[in-house]
Amino acid sequence: MSRAAQRLTNGDTTVSPTIGLDVGSTTVKAIVMMAKSRDVAWSAYRRHEMRQASVCHDFLNDIEAAFPEIPRHEFHVFVTGSGGTAVAEAIGAHFVPETSALCRAAEILHPETRTIIELGGEDAKIVVFHDTTPHGGRRKTVSMNDKCAGGTGAIIDRIAVKTGLCINNLQAVNWATVRIHPVAGKCGVFAETDVISLQKRGTPSDELMASLFDSIVLQNLAVLARGEALPPTVLLLGGPHVFMPGLAERWRHHLPRRWRDHGVFVPDGEPDGRLIIVPDHALFFGAIGAVCCGQALIAAHPSIGRYRGTEPLRRIMEERRVPQGQAGLVRDDAEREAFMRDYAPPAWSPPPLLPQADVEAYLGVDAGSTSTKAVLMTPQGSIIAKAYRLSGGNPVEDLRHVASELRQGVETAGARLRILGAGVTGYAKEILRHVMQADTAIVETVAHMRAGLCAHPDADVICDIGGQDIKIVFLQRGAVRDFRLNTQCSAGNGFYLQATAAMLGISVDRYADAAFSARHMPDFPHGCAVFLQSGIVDVQRHGWTPGEILAGLAAVLPKNIWLYVCQRHNLPQLGRVFVLQGGVQRNLAAVKAQVDFIRGQFRESGIEPVIRIHEHCGEAGALGCAMETRRWMEAQHRTSTFIGFDALETIQCDARHDDSTRCAGCGNACIRTILEMRVNGSKRQAIIAPCEKGASGHRPEPPRAHNSDAGLNLAALSARETFRSPGLPLAVPRSGRLGQWVIQQRERLRIGMPRVLNMYAAAPFFLGYFRALGVPEDRLIWSGYSNEKMYREGAKRGCIDPCYPSKLAIAHLHDLIARIHEKTPLTHVFFPIMDTFPTWLRGVVATRACPACTGAVEAATAAFRRDRDLFAERGIQLRKTFVDIGDPHLAARQLWEDWRDDLGMTRRESLRAAEAAFAAWEDFQEAWRSKGRAVIDSLEPGRGIALVMLGRPYHVDPGISHGVWDALHRLGYPILTIESLPIGDEALRGLFGNDPDALGISDVWRPSFSEYSNRKLWAAKYIARHPRLIGVEWSSFRCGMDAPLSAVLEAILRCADKPFFTFRDMDENHSPGSLALRIETFAYCLEQYARRLAGHSWPALFLDKTQRCADN
Repeated sequence: MSRAAQRLTNGDTTVSPTIGLDVGSTTVKAIVMMAKSRDVAWSAYRRHEMRQASVCHDFLNDIEAAFPEIPRHEFHVFVTGSGGTAVAEAIGAHFVPETSALCRAAEILHPETRTIIELGGEDAKIVVFHDTTPHGGRRKTVSMNDKCAGGTGAIIDRIAVKTGLCINNLQAVNWATVRIHPVAGKCGVFAETDVISLQKRGTPSDELMASLFDSIVLQNLAVLARGEALPPTVLLLGGPHVFMPGLAERWRHHLPRRWRDHGVFVPDGEPDGRLIIVPDHALFFGAIGAVCCGQALIAAHPSIGRYRGTEPLRRIMEERRVPQGQAGLVRDDAEREAFMRDYAPPAWSPPPLLPQADVEAYLGVDAGSTSTKAVLMTPQGSIIAKAYRLSGGNPVEDLRHVASELRQGVETAGARLRILGAGVTGYAKEILRHVMQADTAIVETVAHMRAGLCAHPDADVICDIGGQDIKIVFLQRGAVRDFRLNTQCSAGNGFYLQATAAMLGISVDRYADAAFSARHMPDFPHGCAVFLQSGIVDVQRHGWTPGEILAGLAAVLPKNIWLYVCQRHNLPQLGRVFVLQGGVQRNLAAVKAQVDFIRGQFRESGIEPVIRIHEHCGEAGALGCAMETRRWMEAQHRTSTFIGFDALETIQCDARHDDSTRCAGCGNACIRTILEMRVNGSKRQAIIAPCEKGASGHRPEPPRAHNSDAGLNLAALSARETFRSPGLPLAVPRSGRLGQWVIQQRERLRIGMPRVLNMYAAAPFFLGYFRALGVPEDRLIWSGYSNEKMYREGAKRGCIDPCYPSKLAIAHLHDLIARIHEKTPLTHVFFPIMDTFPTWLRGVVATRACPACTGAVEAATAAFRRDRDLFAERGIQLRKTFVDIGDPHLAARQLWEDWRDDLGMTRRESLRAAEAAFAAWEDFQEAWRSKGRAVIDSLEPGRGIALVMLGRPYHVDPGISHGVWDALHRLGYPILTIESLPIGDEALRGLFGNDPDALGISDVWRPSFSEYSNRKLWAAKYIARHPRLIGVEWSSFRCGMDAPLSAVLEAILRCADKPFFTFRDMDENHSPGSLALRIETFAYCLEQYARRLAGHSWPALFLDKTQRCADN
């Protein structure tokens, strides 16, 4: 983005002008304003490409040339922006905080403004003006992004570069009518995954960008708006709003709906275009505001901001400051040569082929996020040809090119090629599987693991770093015991290194040479890849060269991988042999950084790590795909269905992914991708859908452990059965007229309760309590089940910072008020604050609830009483009873004190109702354990396996679990919850023997304060002792209670050689592709485990070893 300098003829050049500079994270904006007229007499805008001082120097020289009649010393300069402090200090300018500058410009240029929404390269701000006094004084609330750059212009830039989309070509689009697809805007890794997936399905460019714009708007509404109505008039400021009309259009779509929800008055017939505007000089509001703030100071301080000239900036540009970083990747040429001898990959050349020879091979294709790789592998496992191509956005064309290259490699030698089997993996595997009629579609993690283990059978860790993904597989004696994927952040991937090198003018193949030439390098903090850009800007301003910056980025790569994404701080615990593969390992600077980091982590352990680079690191996924295809074809004795290279060169493929493809198989109404393929005069169709019900075409059935009867999914069953009311009689029968009148009053109540958080545990108790007091079952109303639409509607009221389940509290209250109450009015909303719970465990310190869940009640209800009390307006009485359910008598008293007037009950009635409710709750829990016992007893001998959800009760909520438990169940595995594990004497004796601590956790966890943390740890001990149970941990993003438990859970299960599967850091942003990848990997690992399990007896394999480990 650039704009030529402009000079307006009405500028008053007879008075001393003032210069405004806005030095942002990606651009510099400059203006000259005359003191009396406040007209912008000159303006310029330019991307600084990490050269802020240089661009400011050029702008100031241009200003001096544009106003030759004005002496330099008469200029005053005021600077704002995230990169402005050093510039201001150098040239004698006065620095103005960015928010102050924006607000001042809005107050002067658009005094009617009530909301400012400014998006920059790496930051986002929302400012709301509030009227506070009769005299027009206004206070402001300001919110900004802090730890993540999701929802900013940087996300748009990254995706536009990665996908090859040209935003300038979309200027003529009518954005109001473009179709929107779901895209996650929280972080680049989610948005990139979704946009690339849509692009590979053939989604048009305008729909891709409109969907991305929509996700950015929704992200800022959810995170930054914080429940504010964002009333009109709204100013949209910043480069993304100016240069991308589609982004402004999405604000115009969403904000009027928000105003209606918040009751904001908008005059009838007032067009949204006049209430939500991108004003003139929207790029320059920061610079204009800085000048306006400065001009108010000049009268009292005439020398403030006096311009010193550009010489200090020239010194910053020319002089190199003393490096304050760390030593470079290599100390000298000798160290570099030694490293190259050990780790430089040997040159690969295809083996010679005899003319007229018949060559049989397996074809493996890896259609990744940024490139497509393919190999031909002989039945003996040797590679005879391989090909690599950067993705052009069309996976079919990419496949055609790499296949042609493979074919030429064989046929130019005069040999004849016969494909025994063809497999595909990677992002586009579902599409390419149909296009090429591949025999197998292999999970990416499995493909990379197969390639790594084949070359290095003793590997303990396989680390694959691709253009967008990071996959880390932890192995134990050749079997997968756990793995990690980057799901919450895009820090640490290869594309970032490539894009930064290009920004510095260095091609990726010259990266290592430039980085190795540096003898010092800056010390970057690990973390968000987008915010890392700010660090690059800062160090470049201090004189670091491109080579030194690239060395520093290479050094931070392993920190992002192991500490930020993988969250492993003790690498020796993972094993000794590390195999590095993926396209990033072609960059030897990145390899050197990883080798140094891993060795540094082992330094105090006394163990020497073994670090190897896969010979075919870039093509490892394609190679593993070919290997797995060979295994499957040989096991099935199948003939390949591959269409052949000739057909692949001529095939025509059209993809549809729109409303016309919606599936009618269930209420989700998912949009499917329909492929229409034509080759050699014949036509065929394939449907790609999220589940088997919506898909068509042949697909080998996934391995099923046993019958996938719906009754075997206790997670889904729990989400339904927990909220069914027990049929309890009156706890204390009422007689006489007064008694009958009281009962009639109770029968008239309609009590709404949010189906959220610990209500998933305590619902049977509260339902039983109200039923025992005579409130009819149909008068106890629950909010709906969580889903994306409910969350987005509720997020308009505000956002709670803790975990996603806590955020959903607002959404469920909104559902009760806006949907249920509008249909049939509620008299009450009951959202209890639960502090303690009953427990069956022994020897624990306390049974407290999670403090985030406890605090969420106050935070969520406050969102509806902020501007005005929506409960009172609708005639709803809000009850937030503080309840210690762990103490029945105390709970009865607490409920009586809060409900005695509304229910007309005595203290005795409350106590009897609580006692009946507790008894009903215990019966419910016992029935649930009986269901668990039946599921375990139904497992097939030999290979039957059930999965146990190691999570909190509300993790069965389908909106929180994103359909994961259903997907695992569809693979044929029963799903148990912790509460369904049998704890009868017979069950415990069979697992724990005579261990007196069978229901305790003191042997593994001392600070046992949290009830549901305690239950997770106890369940891990239970699973470790049962050969047919596998634990799957679920924890929410930002869950402070679960954070310290994962390592303990893993250690317990490792004692029994059990795989440990995790869904960590889960929240509202979920990539279907990433979840599917994890689930498919789980299925493969479970099948491996089942094969190991077959033929082993339980006590010898599990119980004895687990008991010995526990004793130790």
